[in-house]
Amino acid sequence: SLGLSQTFGTDSFDITNQGDASLENAFGGVLTLNSEGQWNLDLSSGQQNYGVGTGMLIWQGAGNGFERGGLGILQRTAWTNATLAKLTFDGLSLEGFYLNPNELESNNTRTEMAGGVIQYRWSPKSRIGLSALKVLQSEQFYPLPSSTLPDFIPGFENGRDGMEALQGFAEIEGSNFGIPNAWVRGEFAVERNDDINMHAYALYGEAGYRFTSLPFTPAISYGFATFSGDDPETTDRYERFDPLFYGNGLDNWFFGANGSYTFLNSNTGHHRVALQAVLTQQDFIKLQYVRTFAPELFSPIQFGQATRPVLTEGGLVLVNGVADPHLADEIYGEWVHVFSPNIVGALWGSSARPGAGIRELPGIEPETW
Repeated sequence: SLGLSQTFGTDSFDITNQGDASLENAFGGVLTLNSEGQWNLDLSSGQQNYGVGTGMLIWQGAGNGFERGGLGILQRTAWTNATLAKLTFDGLSLEGFYLNPNELESNNTRTEMAGGVIQYRWSPKSRIGLSALKVLQSEQFYPLPSSTLPDFIPGFENGRDGMEALQGFAEIEGSNFGIPNAWVRGEFAVERNDDINMHAYALYGEAGYRFTSLPFTPAISYGFATFSGDDPETTDRYERFDPLFYGNGLDNWFFGANGSYTFLNSNTGHHRVALQAVLTQQDFIKLQYVRTFAPELFSPIQFGQATRPVLTEGGLVLVNGVADPHLADEIYGEWVHVFSPNIVGALWGSSARPGAGIRELPGIEPETW
């Protein structure tokens, strides 16, 4: 498949009239089709999509926006090379992967990863899994908390190189615990890199319920996520979480339409309340409220974000992050209409107000995004 994209005008990152035509999918493989109750093998390699769990670490295999245009759609997702081996038996699957992302040339970290996944699915909406990976090579640098200029700790200029991660995920529908129409979800990830004494973590939990007896069958859910930041007081240890290649939409790892552009899933925490309703068999609406905060103060939120020099008794210090944990409050709305089995339209809008942590930064206008 071939992907065409073009931005007309200027996008959220001040990039104007950029576009690209590029290969999206080009892969091949072989698989067995044994009957139920027998093992099956699926081997493939090439430029293709691949995700682990719901996308906490591994999902968005390609870069979008900037010189490729089409920033708001995130239409490119395939890895430059995803070599996969999957062995399945009924609901049990064992997977091995090697991944080389299709990164933007202007921001190519030259990251390559390999790992494995074990997962058991016992119904369409219930599963549990565990994944482990290792970064084989990378030039991705890790930002530091406040430090005296111009010092830069050796090793952090390619801090991702050699990093190891363990991720667990579970999704369980309510019929498994006696509450039909409910669901719960939990995920965690821990990251280690002995080269820089890295100890980082992330946690996510969600619970929801669909009221099938009420008009429009509304469903409401609450989710909480936290991604560790680097504590400025622990100079011998690095705790900032690396979200790697996360994705899979606003119901998963993009926290707000504005927030997904403003923040990375690193040194941030989120409360998310969502309401969904079925107006007709062709019309569906969704509302979300997301409150974002910073777990660690004076620690990088995004690369370069809020970085400013401050003169102290010890000399000139480069300060990162914010002094107040409240980062933003966002409301998101979406309407989807099914015109036909082959044509679907979506209309969405979002409004986010920066919190005190952003508003109190020098040179920031307290405007709604």
